Amino acid sequence: MKVSYNCLKELVDFELEPEALAEVLTDTGLEVEGIEEYNGPGNGMEGLLVAEVKSLKSHPDADRLKIAEVNDGSGKLLQVVCGAPNIAEGQKVVLAPVNSTLYPEKGEPFKIKKSKIRGMESFGMICAEDEIGLGINHDGIMVLDKSAKVGQPFSKYLGIQKDTILEIGLTPNRSDAIGHIGVARDIAAALTFQEEKEYELKWPASFLELELDNKNCPVQVAVKDPKACPRYSGVVIENIKVEPSPFWLRERLLALGVRPINNIVDITNLVLHEFGQPLHAFDLKAIKGSKIVVQKLKKGSKFITLDEAERKLHEDDLMICNAKEPMCMAGVFGGINSGVKAETTAIFLESAHFEAIGIRKTANRHLLRTDAAQKYEKSTDPEITIKALERAVQLITETTGAQVNGTACDYYPEKIKRASVDLKFSYLDKLCGISIDRKHIHTILDKLDIEIVLEKKDTLNLSVPTYRADVKRPADVVEEIIRIYGLNNIPVSEKMQMNLSFSEKPDIESFRRKTSEFLAGKGFSEMVNNSITQSAYYEKAKSPERKQLVKLLKPSNSELDTLRSNMLFPVLERMAFNLNRKNSRLKFFEFGHTYLQKEKLAFAEEAHLILATTGNIYDESWMQDELKTDLYFLKPIVAYILSYLPQEFKVKPLENNPYYNSGLDYLIEGKSIAQLAVVDNELAEQLFDIDTEVTVADINWTLLCEKLGETKIRFKELPRYPSVRRDLALLLDKEVHFADIEKIAREEGKQLLKAVNLFDIYADKKLGSGKKSYAVSFVFQDKDKTLTDKAIDKTMTKLIKRYETELSAQLRT
Repeated sequence: MKVSYNCLKELVDFELEPEALAEVLTDTGLEVEGIEEYNGPGNGMEGLLVAEVKSLKSHPDADRLKIAEVNDGSGKLLQVVCGAPNIAEGQKVVLAPVNSTLYPEKGEPFKIKKSKIRGMESFGMICAEDEIGLGINHDGIMVLDKSAKVGQPFSKYLGIQKDTILEIGLTPNRSDAIGHIGVARDIAAALTFQEEKEYELKWPASFLELELDNKNCPVQVAVKDPKACPRYSGVVIENIKVEPSPFWLRERLLALGVRPINNIVDITNLVLHEFGQPLHAFDLKAIKGSKIVVQKLKKGSKFITLDEAERKLHEDDLMICNAKEPMCMAGVFGGINSGVKAETTAIFLESAHFEAIGIRKTANRHLLRTDAAQKYEKSTDPEITIKALERAVQLITETTGAQVNGTACDYYPEKIKRASVDLKFSYLDKLCGISIDRKHIHTILDKLDIEIVLEKKDTLNLSVPTYRADVKRPADVVEEIIRIYGLNNIPVSEKMQMNLSFSEKPDIESFRRKTSEFLAGKGFSEMVNNSITQSAYYEKAKSPERKQLVKLLKPSNSELDTLRSNMLFPVLERMAFNLNRKNSRLKFFEFGHTYLQKEKLAFAEEAHLILATTGNIYDESWMQDELKTDLYFLKPIVAYILSYLPQEFKVKPLENNPYYNSGLDYLIEGKSIAQLAVVDNELAEQLFDIDTEVTVADINWTLLCEKLGETKIRFKELPRYPSVRRDLALLLDKEVHFADIEKIAREEGKQLLKAVNLFDIYADKKLGSGKKSYAVSFVFQDKDKTLTDKAIDKTMTKLIKRYETELSAQLRT
């Protein structure tokens, strides 16, 4: 959230520089994540001048162009070619001379150069509003007041004020700080306590006090769902002229990153950022029957929003309707026919309080993340609707000359009560770790508008303001006190108390930590994905799990509607995200849980570790060729993790898995403990637009931890006698796997065989159809004596015979 340093100074009279103010805000829980200098729109209009058009003539070779002689105050007239339809002699205009830089509303900045336009030289550019980043209007050049001084910097003419913008990482619970007033309230409280000097919050100027009378309001309001809309206020304003806002208003919005539109919309946006209270302006002509009805419509009702999209309504979507039809999705988005237009002359200005949960669900259902929705879903203050309305009405009447018609309406049948909390000093001292002076507690509570209703010996009965929807318990009040008092003011204890604890064996947390460190050492990066994903993935992939998905009853997002049943899809999402940003060398791992519904109310939850790789193993280097990650890169990593098992596992080809093309299945006691495979190319491309090979290893962490035993340290002396290596080149059918060769070797070699390795594979048409050649090495060693050729030859003869009979192998020479 962006806040203006200048605006905060208007609300609280302090002397702190922006950096010092950022420290104060961060200490109070409003963490300042960034500070940015704002020089004004268009980089402060640097280099632009006020100029006067002295003469004008038609371009000899272009009907739409004119040649202007312009006085820029230098005493010499400049020739400028201009195509604006509204240029005329005697006008005061904005001139961008040669070598100045323009920062347009759209597109990249560009430097003005001496140029020839259709054969005529031009020494600068006469600017339109959008060309200098001051708005969106491109109907013609900006025409300034006749009183503008020729040669004056345009920034001085505008009265541009430099500002500092603070970026606050607002936590979801701090709905009170979604506007400048809430931030300023914390500043006043913190500085009053720190400096022992009274700092007051000064509300934005509003000298208008609206008369509230529902019966005499020109627009009658009926609220059919008071739970969803506890308060609805509004007023009719007539004789409005919709036009660009005055510069001071546009500048303040631009500083906050808000694009100016017109004076009415801009004023509602300014009040939104000041008060944190969204406002909505309806064209009075769109309110048929002079009646507003706040209600929910039938499921499937159609409504066209301001972006010209037709949306089907949910039965829980709250709507603002006139006597005949819906006009607005309450607190979320306006309708196409009811908003303020260029020809609008009268409006009904709405200021309401809506139930936060309902607004959040509507916004998520329709994927409409508007500024208003983001404010409402955090909960606004029901007591501020009229104040915000009065501030907006004052600004509208001052800038447009409009007048209020009749009285304002204020539907508020059941006033929302302030929360009541009992706080014991003993509880406060216990949570803080120190005893805070009672005088300081009184000062802090007073500046936070938390009223002390009754004070007893050890207890305060407190009344919490309605804008603090998150303060409901004694612990919440303690948090409020301590964030203003300052965590830095709480001394660190000189003593530390601790209890000895002994982990059960095997220590699962320690094993997980070791595994993470091992993978990080191999160049992997850990990720943490959302365990909620899209059921659409499973439908498109025709997954066998799609009938067992654990669906969310009321998803906050229409796409994120189910718990993941596998680790693969969220991982592929992240890989696609990185690949789209040109990060092509990826090695990820994640610990997480998967969920399946076995029966109606029976669910299965498993912990998993997934590894995923794509691209090259190493960075590009002149020292070595590119080496891609594949099954053989991940295989030893998986083998190392599984080596902690006290029992052996079996490996067989992976079968009947819709997500993978090929791979290996690791089994222990007949159960799959890990799967190593290449992701199906078609699935990766169809669902995630990934066109590169992705290799994954999915380890059932729950099963692995169940099978872990207490690891015993074993040792043996180094061998005294040499090892002997023999190699075989075997011609085999393509269906034969190395695991088959290794199995036979282990059975025949018994204690003498120390290692079997596949060191070369050769395939060629000359070998015959469906054939391949494996080059395999065998290492033999006896711990008690030196092996003889006769003993080794005997074992090798048996091996060859079994390979020939069981694998149909042929010995190649």
